[in-house]
Amino acid sequence: MEIDRDFLCSLDPIFRLNSVKIYWADNVFKVGNTNSLQPRILIIASPGIYLIRKKSFAFQSRVINSISFCDLVSLYVAGQCVSFSSNQTQIRVKHRKITDVAFLAFFIRQAQFPTDVLPLNITFADENVAVKITPEQSPYQPASLFLDRMLSCIKHYNLMVTNTLFSYFPPPNSRVFTITDELLSSSLFQAWILSLAYEQEVDTLQFKSVQLSKVLSRCNYLIRYNRFIKVVHFIDVDFEDSASVLNQMLSKAHGFKPVKWIFEKCDLSKPSFNQFFDATSNIGKSITHIQIIDCTFSNESFPALFQSIFFNDCFHSLNQLVIDHTNAENILLHVSEILCCSWAMELKCFHQLSIVKSDSDDCSPFLSQLLKFDVGIQYINLSENSFIKPLDVQKSSTGADFPCELTFLGLSKCKMSLEFLLSLIQLIRDSKLFVHGLDLSELSLSNEEFNHFLNSISTLKIDNLETLIFDKNRMNSNQTLLFTNFLKLHPSIKHLSLNRSFDIRESPNGLLSFINYATKLNLISLSMRGDQSMERSFGMLLNPLLQSLQHIQSLDITDQKVGQAGLEILLPLINSGQLTELHFDGSKVKDYAFLCQFCSTLLSSKKLTYASFPLNDFNQRLIELLPSTSSDNFESSIETLMQNFKTRFHHPKTVLNTLKSITLTNSLTKSMSYIKPNSTRPRMVRTDSFMQMPTDNMGSMMMKPDIEKLYKECVENDGETEPIVLLVNTIENSYTFDSLFAGLSSTSEKVA
Repeated sequence: MEIDRDFLCSLDPIFRLNSVKIYWADNVFKVGNTNSLQPRILIIASPGIYLIRKKSFAFQSRVINSISFCDLVSLYVAGQCVSFSSNQTQIRVKHRKITDVAFLAFFIRQAQFPTDVLPLNITFADENVAVKITPEQSPYQPASLFLDRMLSCIKHYNLMVTNTLFSYFPPPNSRVFTITDELLSSSLFQAWILSLAYEQEVDTLQFKSVQLSKVLSRCNYLIRYNRFIKVVHFIDVDFEDSASVLNQMLSKAHGFKPVKWIFEKCDLSKPSFNQFFDATSNIGKSITHIQIIDCTFSNESFPALFQSIFFNDCFHSLNQLVIDHTNAENILLHVSEILCCSWAMELKCFHQLSIVKSDSDDCSPFLSQLLKFDVGIQYINLSENSFIKPLDVQKSSTGADFPCELTFLGLSKCKMSLEFLLSLIQLIRDSKLFVHGLDLSELSLSNEEFNHFLNSISTLKIDNLETLIFDKNRMNSNQTLLFTNFLKLHPSIKHLSLNRSFDIRESPNGLLSFINYATKLNLISLSMRGDQSMERSFGMLLNPLLQSLQHIQSLDITDQKVGQAGLEILLPLINSGQLTELHFDGSKVKDYAFLCQFCSTLLSSKKLTYASFPLNDFNQRLIELLPSTSSDNFESSIETLMQNFKTRFHHPKTVLNTLKSITLTNSLTKSMSYIKPNSTRPRMVRTDSFMQMPTDNMGSMMMKPDIEKLYKECVENDGETEPIVLLVNTIENSYTFDSLFAGLSSTSEKVA
């Protein structure tokens, strides 16, 4: 039955909302108390069930009864009659296809408010009809289940809502809900919380820049009914007076039992935080994950935190502890006390530990202790710390039987002595330590120490090494060859990150040697980001490697200038659904139409979980188009495409990588600011110099005429910078007559 939307809007303002969908509407008979029949209109819509009396004049028509799906508590079907009931209202109607109507209402109610959380009394006089109710038969396929449920909650509270106000409450973003002061002050907040209480597609609840006590006091339904949220994330939250509110809520029956608690950028120096943390022990379930990131403690609050962990049983199944970038004193000492306690030793549940940038002058003794004690530790991240003394892993009376096996050891950005590194290598060489994943990014070693280290690992075989992160360790030619020799001993590597470690100017032969070997690896994750300079951008030299990636799932080639040919190599992997994560901005694609089509392909891929937006590439194309053509249409198209990327792809940061597979590009953040169209592109100017290195990413690369002719035969680049130019010039420079005569002269002098 077609029904006029304006007519419905005149009866109930909720129908003015664009998100309200009408799933069924038809003429029915209202069944009176004496079984009398009166013609009416029944509507099944997103917010609920409506019974309408329509008159000749619209102003005489009205909604007789209505029930939101949130309030529907009973559904009774007998013959051609159905009865919908709430605690205050009943709608009884007759229709020739009433069973279909009842099924639709049931499926909407079940989807929006699951009956195992909010009970519904269902009665079918004909038992054969009841048997036919199966999820596969559901005719209810909403565009957004959350928004439909939200509409039902709005009707429950009888709120006046506009489309603008309703748009402030978007559906979940990548299974995460965020509560802010702006949402808290909205008249829709209670309806939003009620909808969230029954949301099954959200596992993380964020509180951002709020006073927690004010929020919790309005979250009764959420605490009582939601049993699907597993992670609670506090960002810059004030915990004052929150403990008493939480204790009061948890003293009653509740389904809210998250096991992972994250505190980020919070002031945890006051007693109110410790009181709140103690109150979480009443949650009624073991808390297995605690993350504290970039928080402030006092000399009293930090020890009190560990006393709570030590004495409260709910923390005695702790699986993960993260204390990153936190200004507390004696962090390692307090963590050691937890590791030595009886429950940690007996249960061996303590699997993941991250302490980034502690206050310790030397973390070597602490790492030695971690390797000694058998508490089940598998993942260790001690990045941005100092390691001076050699590792001492002589077995103690409470220690573990060697070998020790770790799924991941993170030592990036650490200040290390060569003695420490050599002791770590020796521990692995003696088969006392096995690591499946290793992060040695940004080693702070002198060139001599770095050479010694690479010589030491060039013959080191780490059994079952699957993940290696070696970012920002700039290597010359000899060092690159030594590192490649190390890689050749590890064919089992599946996840590899070498961001900004190779320099094509200093190690062209080493780079080619690495690419030649890497083509033989069955990589699942590969990250080789450049930095917009020619020295660390490899262009078409990467094409053989890209063609060999038959098993790749996560790929980061940001600023590698692989061009259209490089991206075309990836299209079969995207279309087949094999590639699930891709970062490719800075690919230097010249064809605007191809870049748009490539982005459309990414958006349509069902298996792709994240793709970066090529903003720099689009900006460069805009600059080249001006002033010959108007950029308005192009800018509008790019803006639309970028918004589609934001909607389609969500990429939340994670503190710890998963144990099964280390995703090497999780921390990517991109600036989304446009380069203005009035920017000008530097033009190439020939000079007499043999080779002029660029001072920035748009600098020019000069070549001799004969080399330039050869280059143009290989690359159609219209005079722009290209990584292969540097390689060609470097090789040419190595084999000029001047260099050969210089070599002969040097040899003659030695003979003389």
